[in-house]
Amino acid sequence: MVPPSQPPCKLVKKRLTVRRVSVKMKRHPKIFDRERTFLEAYEINDGLPVPVHRFR
Repeated sequence: MVPPSQPPCKLVKKRLTVRRVSVKMKRHPKIFDRERTFLEAYEINDGLPVPVHRFR
């Protein structure tokens, strides 16, 4: 899926951010910023599946 030369979290982060904007921004514009930083930290620490499942 992702070439080994590129870190996977970069691509995942972009995709997740887009998804979060469309879903969360409409309901809670304020939460979006805080949750985004939380997502980035989470996904770098854990890999990627946890935030995707939780916020899908």
